[in-house]
Amino acid sequence: MKRILLGSAIALLATPVFAGTMDSTFGNTTTVTNTKTNSVLTMHFEPDNTYTAKGTDAEGQPVEVSGTWKVDGDKICTQPNAPEGGETPAETCADYVDGKNPGDTWEITDNNGDTLSVTITEGR
Repeated sequence: MKRILLGSAIALLATPVFAGTMDSTFGNTTTVTNTKTNSVLTMHFEPDNTYTAKGTDAEGQPVEVSGTWKVDGDKICTQPNAPEGGETPAETCADYVDGKNPGDTWEITDNNGDTLSVTITEGR
């Protein structure tokens, strides 16, 4: 269950970035907070369509994950890598929000109906 929630959180945490907004994440830090579960992920997106993320899950336990991201139409999707000895989490997708830059904070709703607060901070 924790891995499913983590996969969804990561994909959805990444959700708000696309086109210009995606470009703004490269070399910067994207922080995603699930306002319902209080899980927080600090994400680093790369131009080669990979990402890494560290944070805490809904139980306050540390999480660390990496995977790939892609833009699919009007969605951004993330695919976490399989944990050692585990199953590959499902790819998750969410609507994009374009035109965001370092210093911006906005909210999105994930496919579970949870509200996610997203912030891009300059630097890593």
